[in-house]
Amino acid sequence: MARQYFLALFTRRDKYIRQLPGRDWEWRSGPLLDYEVLGVISDEGRGIFRGCAWAHKTRFAVLDIDKGSKYHSALELETFVTQLAAIGLTATPYQSSASGGWHLYIFFDDWADSDEVASSLKTWFKAHNYQIKCGTLEVFPSGQALRLPLQSGFAWLANDGSIQTTREEIREEEALASFLSDLEENKRNWTDAKSQIERQIEALAKSAGRSVQAHEESISGEGFETLFAGGKDVEKYERGREYWLYGLKEKGQRHDAVMCTGHYLWYGDEESGVRALPGLRNAASRVEKILGWLKEKHNGLSGAINAGQWSEVEGDIERACHWSRSQVSVNTFEPYLITDRMIDRLAQVPYLTPDDLKLANERREDQARKKIKEAYELLTSQGRKVTKRQLMRLANCHKETLKKHSDIWCISNGVITRGAGDYSGGARVSCPLLVSSACSENKSFNLFDSVVGELEVCLEVLDGGHAEFKDFSPSCLEVSVSR
Repeated sequence: MARQYFLALFTRRDKYIRQLPGRDWEWRSGPLLDYEVLGVISDEGRGIFRGCAWAHKTRFAVLDIDKGSKYHSALELETFVTQLAAIGLTATPYQSSASGGWHLYIFFDDWADSDEVASSLKTWFKAHNYQIKCGTLEVFPSGQALRLPLQSGFAWLANDGSIQTTREEIREEEALASFLSDLEENKRNWTDAKSQIERQIEALAKSAGRSVQAHEESISGEGFETLFAGGKDVEKYERGREYWLYGLKEKGQRHDAVMCTGHYLWYGDEESGVRALPGLRNAASRVEKILGWLKEKHNGLSGAINAGQWSEVEGDIERACHWSRSQVSVNTFEPYLITDRMIDRLAQVPYLTPDDLKLANERREDQARKKIKEAYELLTSQGRKVTKRQLMRLANCHKETLKKHSDIWCISNGVITRGAGDYSGGARVSCPLLVSSACSENKSFNLFDSVVGELEVCLEVLDGGHAEFKDFSPSCLEVSVSR
């Protein structure tokens, strides 16, 4: 019964990590079978170690504190236990392995959403000025797997961090019973704890003299994981992390690895000390890092690298890192053109027509507009400051795309406000305007340089006035006004 209860805690078995004697940890494809889990925690389980990835639900969280961490002390352990108790959670400390690191388990009385647990705890620790970083303090669940408890080197700790009992000192049955007894004794309600976390963060924000939204934005501005991941593809990001840590595992993976590691480097990984390199401005840096990584960790599994065809490899990396250049929207009033590039694409896929490609582009524009609108509404609904940088980040679009669809928003006197215009295919945008008396019929002017500085975007038309945007940039809004 105890074994089945223990096994039921680790529900994700499609992939796992394994460490063989004298080797580094490596990701393995599942399934990870019950006997393999029980094997490494058994009395004979010496030399091979295993760990599980996180499922979407969990019965516990874990704080990972390495032996060399600034938080690896009796005083810090007492602080962890006290502060977690204040939000209704109990930290149960164990030695994770023979290296002397700590795993502080936080048990729940029911299954909780893993992403919610990770996000809330990280926000809470960051608000209390803890440094979340690989080797210092890591919070699980996460995209990384975690070594299973009760393996060789595992130990039960006292409240000051001293070892009470090691795994080697007791039999498997007693070890299982002790661990599960800890779970039953220290399990707490996650929903109640989450409410306490939210109240504490709100209190900290008020004591700092700012709104909750501003406080959370401040936390995220320091590089902390935010709730708004923009265009982050979680699956691709996690594959990129695995490639970055362990390199190629099979033949034929190089292209996928380059794409995924590029995505991983774009967003960075604070827990592993990998700095984010987003945008085109960092494309060259991503190319350099991926090339260096591939030279070190291709593991002899790339035919092109083995043949010394580095020009092909570098070209693949360049295309992967500069892909967004081809997606930058350009505001143009010219009709849809048949370009050399389009001819090449049509030759590759002969059943496509120019109208098909035009329709595909229009659909991409519709998607971009939808994302920009949703980003704007999200920021305004939360009372957060609306900036072009925030809109670009949340909508995951380039500044030229944001500029092209400026009818969704506009700039007036340095403040971004909601535009009232109707979209007309991206070529010309019509928008009702409140125009001062200084504006005559059919007059074009520069919003910021003209004497007509009183122009204000609004929802009403003054005396039937009507305007068309002719050109837009952050410093110039040229319109044509008519009566």
